[in-house]
Amino acid sequence: MASRPYSEADFLLHARKVAIAEIPLYAALSMQGQQDLKPAVVELVHGLGKVYGRVNDVLGWERDWKSGQKTFLLSPVWDQDPSTVRRRLL
Repeated sequence: MASRPYSEADFLLHARKVAIAEIPLYAALSMQGQQDLKPAVVELVHGLGKVYGRVNDVLGWERDWKSGQKTFLLSPVWDQDPSTVRRRLL
């Protein structure tokens, strides 16, 4: 299963997949005249995206391993024997 490492930059890019959640928050801020809070929305949604990604990696690690999905969690052990990985993760 050798391939390119799953980097922190990859993880941060994938965490931005939830950026669409910013749109209704921007609309609400705009309606309230509080556009100055936009940086807080970016930080909030990006933080939630990172947490969601890590939870998804932990809960779905075995499915990801079997399907060949290299995640941030699996990247350090990707080229190891599956039984070793299972022992380390459980």
